[in-house]
Amino acid sequence: LSRTAALRPRIRGGLPRRRLEATPCPADDCCPAKLEPIPASECPPPDSGDVARFSCDAPDLVVGNLCRSNAGECGTDKNLDNCEYPETKLKADIYRVVEARPVAPTAKPTSICPELVPLEKDSPDCPPELDIEPCDTPGLTGFCEGDGECGTSKKIDNCACAGCGKDGAPITGADIYRIVVSGDTPTPRPTKKPTTPRPTGDCPTLEALPTGSPDCPAELDIIPCDTPGLAAGDFCEGDGGADAASLLSSGATPSIRSRPRR
Repeated sequence: LSRTAALRPRIRGGLPRRRLEATPCPADDCCPAKLEPIPASECPPPDSGDVARFSCDAPDLVVGNLCRSNAGECGTDKNLDNCEYPETKLKADIYRVVEARPVAPTAKPTSICPELVPLEKDSPDCPPELDIEPCDTPGLTGFCEGDGECGTSKKIDNCACAGCGKDGAPITGADIYRIVVSGDTPTPRPTKKPTTPRPTGDCPTLEALPTGSPDCPAELDIIPCDTPGLAAGDFCEGDGGADAASLLSSGATPSIRSRPRR
């Protein structure tokens, strides 16, 4: 080694070792939120690390790390010269990271799954080409091949052909689905309960039966009073729906059996 290289000051204690390379961030996007020059009394000793290959826009700098201004990046002063090493006549512009670079949260991936229906076994709708796009490919229409993505099965084997595979090989069982709604926009997963609101219609006019009325029906577990299609003379059971206010105003409770009137 040359004498100059042997005497090159070295810095450790919070200064990460890295080669000065092009950073993966756009200009100034890798800069720490806050840097401050260190006082001369805190300059690293010349034998504690190589300071010639560092810069203050390294993306992995954290609070407490030291960095050396390379070209005035991140608002640093290339002529600060706050750390001097007389034995090598080297002057360095050393800063400490006070606040690290803010990192934006990673966006949650959006599902692009289409609405799918599997074809029947050996369906005449099986496409002539079975080596087709997987079902999570954005913008697909027509048919797709399931491989476990988007809730598909790899075992339905509903379509086959003699020579439509690669190099004319037979395909004995492909898992083919029909695309009902394209996956350009996220499709809500089906729910166990229907999402269509129950039709309300117009509530009938109700009359509460008196307590102990001889008209009380023999079967008391009957339909509620907001059931569509009730006709005059029918009985219904009030449970807070329909005309609960009139039931309460007549002195009845919401669970009393009522005769609808039109």
